[in-house]
Amino acid sequence: MKVSAKANASRGLAILALISGAILSGCQDSQRVPEGQATPRETLVKYASALRNRDLERYRECHLGAERYPEFFAAQFDFIVSGWKLQEKIQEEYGADAWREFTGEAPAGKVGEVRFNIKIPPHDPSWAQEVEIEVNEANDEARLRSPWSGHDEYLVLDGAWRIDIRRKLKTPEEIIATSQMYKKFSEAMQIGIDEAGDPGVTVRDLHEKMIRTAFGSQPFRIVEGE
Repeated sequence: MKVSAKANASRGLAILALISGAILSGCQDSQRVPEGQATPRETLVKYASALRNRDLERYRECHLGAERYPEFFAAQFDFIVSGWKLQEKIQEEYGADAWREFTGEAPAGKVGEVRFNIKIPPHDPSWAQEVEIEVNEANDEARLRSPWSGHDEYLVLDGAWRIDIRRKLKTPEEIIATSQMYKKFSEAMQIGIDEAGDPGVTVRDLHEKMIRTAFGSQPFRIVEGE
């Protein structure tokens, strides 16, 4: 299967709620040293707890560059929380299977159908205690495989252990674009939260409306072939 150029970056609308923000090298110099981040494990536990408790300030503390890019982390934080709320509302109104179909984790609809598929941390923070972490003491770096995205994520030691994805988003332009993406998807998810369960509104109705909100009139076409 080949995917058209317009669809290539967005097939399945798989948006990774990355475990951290995108920071430029050296921007951590002005950050104060937060508490509760003496080890990579402590930082992950704090991160998961901050999300569960809706504590944006503690969430920011877990990342490099939080003081330089506060709006980015606020947008990312809102995106994750909105995803949780949407999942809860769809399961409440239409059942657990509806959420799996909505995100493309269960077969439904036509082959190649575009899905509003978001990948976000589990609401249950126990994953932070269980995930395997590899620590490279020589480089003051730690690595783990994200349980929800399957991607490698990194932490670095800079006074305290902080989550770092400078390998993924390296420029201010990428940070701004990703922040805008988070905001647009949060807006789309709020529609689903507000309208799920309304008379005559199906899961498919929500799905299509949210896609239009997130991507406007941009077409997505799956091209069959080698």
